[in-house]
Amino acid sequence: MKKLISFLLAGSMAMALAACGGGNNSGSGTSNSGSASAPPPSGDASQQESSGETVEWPASMQRFSMGTGGTTGAFYIVGAGLCNVVNSYATNIDLTAEVTGATMDNLAMVSSGDCEFGLSNADFALYAYEGTDVYTEPQNILGVCSLYPTTCHIVASKSSGITSLEDMKGKRISVGPYGSGNRMGSERLLEMVGLGFYAITPMDLTNAEAIDSLKDGTIDAFILYSGAPLSSIIDLTTTTDVTWISLEKEFIDAFIMKYPYFMELELEPDVYDTDEAISCVGINNVLIVNPAVEEDYVYLVTKTIYEHLEDVWKVHTQASSITLESATNVPIPLHPGTIKYFTEIGLM
Repeated sequence: MKKLISFLLAGSMAMALAACGGGNNSGSGTSNSGSASAPPPSGDASQQESSGETVEWPASMQRFSMGTGGTTGAFYIVGAGLCNVVNSYATNIDLTAEVTGATMDNLAMVSSGDCEFGLSNADFALYAYEGTDVYTEPQNILGVCSLYPTTCHIVASKSSGITSLEDMKGKRISVGPYGSGNRMGSERLLEMVGLGFYAITPMDLTNAEAIDSLKDGTIDAFILYSGAPLSSIIDLTTTTDVTWISLEKEFIDAFIMKYPYFMELELEPDVYDTDEAISCVGINNVLIVNPAVEEDYVYLVTKTIYEHLEDVWKVHTQASSITLESATNVPIPLHPGTIKYFTEIGLM
């Protein structure tokens, strides 16, 4: 087993957006067959006996990068954790988590090959693959597996008087950075109640900026998509009087009918110490890959993740949603390496 690859040190966590240095994916790997409970020890030949079968492992070391998100968000934490698990248990793979602007950046970088792997919202992965909605042409991506849901947090300052989406008319609302999935999700929610961005003062803020601005009183509310719980929102609710906006069941059903890749979610009272559960919507997240990455390596990444789920679940609360039962819940075609593993274990 190769040594655990260390991640970014505390100093590098504060770095500005890092470019995804594309790894070399042109190595000569051999096809994998059979199954194994552990990779061959470092320095051994690329074959070992397991369960009575000879398992062939990639013959050469390859370095890959995974586009994640900002260092304080769930995308980065989960992505770095996945890289950690893969580097700990798989042979001849060096997978590095890269700080990015999240979904939109990751889709562009994976499509171009600047990053081989990346995390993405499921709806944007579909738009990118098909070349629809915000995309004018299909992007060069395939799916690996389903991950966990991103939750829509809708929070207003108590002083704003906002208690519903309709109350946001004429108010200063953080809807997410321009071009982000957060911004599009915010726009769709507001349009469902007859409000476009023309009816509010939209603020193009990142998650961290939105939370700080609500504390400072420079915005009235935010619509923020993130894994839950988010520590900075916990901090916000302990220092600022806020109102959580809970969505009505009828609204949620209509929204999902119109945008079927969203799902109904509920924030239980213990998540953010609220008096009652908050009804909301969310969007599933998926792991994507550039189609040029060889089958052997995608097979091993997939295999390693799902054969070490207990390690994966430890990286973040949301990571416990990564299960075999939901693994194929991906709206775009899967990479042949992933299909091979899921077929071997009877999932496909």
